Amino acid sequence: MIETARAHEWLYQILVNDATLNSFVGGRVYRRLAPPASAMPYLIFQYQAGHDVQAVGPYRIMSSLVYVVKVVGLATSYATLKTIADRIDVLLQAASGATADGRVLSCVRESAIDYEEEDAGVRYQHLGGQYRLYVQPA
Repeated sequence: MIETARAHEWLYQILVNDATLNSFVGGRVYRRLAPPASAMPYLIFQYQAGHDVQAVGPYRIMSSLVYVVKVVGLATSYATLKTIADRIDVLLQAASGATADGRVLSCVRESAIDYEEEDAGVRYQHLGGQYRLYVQPA
């Protein structure tokens, strides 16, 4: 079983189905990369690292997966981006849940993300966190 696929499904459902969050991003929630010329702000989540937790012998108990979950927008809209990043944390910190064929036992933030980048004279802000998810097959 590929636990990352279950984690992707769970994260997407949590983020896209929250009315408060979507009042800011209008459903613009993407795995890995946003499409070119996407309206801002938008959310990105992407797998960063992880490892399997093994029992005695060849039995995998669960996977421990680290994801970056962040909002990206123009640096001039920092206050709005901060509100969105705070909402992401409310939704994910200490959360758990199920997918059709897996379950997220827990989700906790391990570190904050807060950086700017510049492209063609435009400054972009990234706010969010690195979250550890413990995922099992159903």
